[in-house]
Amino acid sequence: MLFIATFRHVCIAASSLPAGALVICVLLCLATNSCVQTHCTDANFLPSLSAAVGSNEPQKTIWIISILISSAWRLLILLNSYINSRKFNSFSGGHLSLSNLPYLSSFIEIFSLNMLSIVSSSDNYSERQLYNNSFQFSTAITSVSLLCSRWST
Repeated sequence: MLFIATFRHVCIAASSLPAGALVICVLLCLATNSCVQTHCTDANFLPSLSAAVGSNEPQKTIWIISILISSAWRLLILLNSYINSRKFNSFSGGHLSLSNLPYLSSFIEIFSLNMLSIVSSSDNYSERQLYNNSFQFSTAITSVSLLCSRWST
């Protein structure tokens, strides 16, 4: 039987990558017992999420690759949405620049998410703080601009 991947199938697969990678990373941590030790006397039965994907190999690489692949798909969807909005809407003057705001902030959000996955706080804390702040700010801007665009239509 020939399997034909539709846009919906690819979206589901791409959005499931980080969740699948997280499960694999937690299972690898449990199998190697590398992420559950603590300095205190309390026992950890499951590792924290940052410990599961953070510093141990191959978990870190699995996590970064899954985030980058998922983000590449998100960027393609964002580009497609941007092109279609330009095709079907005629904007004039200031509306065009405001209509670009959700796309710009979504791009910054995706880029910051990628950098948060690549740069650890133990490697470069100040750079990670910058990416974290830009991720949170761009997420808020995206949400507000999409909400405003829904109210205006």
